[in-house]
Amino acid sequence: MLEWDNIENLLVIPIFGFGGIGKTTLAKLVFNDDRTQTFDLRVWIYVSPNFDLKTIGRSIISQIKGQSDCLDDLQSISNCLEEILDGKSCLIILDDLWENSCFQLGELTLMLSSFKAESRLRIIVTTRNEEVARKICTVAPYKLKPLSDDHCWTLFRQSAILSSCTFQGGDKNVLEEIGWEISKKCKGVPLAAQSLGFILRTKDVEEWKNVRDSDVWDGSSPEDVVLPSLKLSYYQMPPYLKICFSYCSTFPKGCEIYSDDLIQQWISLGFIQERPNKHISLEKIGEQYVSELLGMSFLQYSSLVPGERIFQLTYKSL
Repeated sequence: MLEWDNIENLLVIPIFGFGGIGKTTLAKLVFNDDRTQTFDLRVWIYVSPNFDLKTIGRSIISQIKGQSDCLDDLQSISNCLEEILDGKSCLIILDDLWENSCFQLGELTLMLSSFKAESRLRIIVTTRNEEVARKICTVAPYKLKPLSDDHCWTLFRQSAILSSCTFQGGDKNVLEEIGWEISKKCKGVPLAAQSLGFILRTKDVEEWKNVRDSDVWDGSSPEDVVLPSLKLSYYQMPPYLKICFSYCSTFPKGCEIYSDDLIQQWISLGFIQERPNKHISLEKIGEQYVSELLGMSFLQYSSLVPGERIFQLTYKSL
């Protein structure tokens, strides 16, 4: 555990666990909770494996002030942080921290602790690495554990809408039996259960069996079950959705994308075609594509501006 100044006014709570277990989701719940709205300032930073102190510092400043021009060195960034945090309470989420170097983490703590005694700073860090969590914490880190088989099945069932839909090629009881077996293969990982449940909601019994019996599951553990589940979801995607999602790979991991901008790019590239005999705009069709990708967890809504249609690429966490 690193040493912190102003420890009474600074609290760092890491949430750690493997990919897809729900670290970011838990942090979002805290960030959007009514009880955290009382903070003077709230900031969400996606850190990424490409750790850069200046980028983190400027991102915090930019979200608070709206701009971070002329801040080219750590000292000026620290000075600015001290100024804007002066006498205020602030909640900062550092999402997806990978950096393991004691020196770099020490520099991060030094930059974030550059505030006056009357300020109050609360930091939530999400990371896969328990060692990182223990190095940066001021209190015991919180380990997020896999769901029980029953909870994983409930999530899968809700995503597949098994409670209310009539499916092609088989009755609901057959699908429930197969779905239970698929949900167990998800090994308690929420992202895997949600993604597969959503993509299978319109598939027939044979396709459910194919997912259940796929050799992509062979040898997978809870730590690496997310990638097989997302592969299966991708294989089940209709061609029109595959090409739209593949285009998203042109954006950096964790990049924030405005929904309307992405849809216009899909339209300009010819990825969205008019539907025969249906009076529906290309923009509306694009919105349906976005909704499907969100439902499969290939995209996720950003936490920066609640209520606005801004999202991030989920593969940031893979």
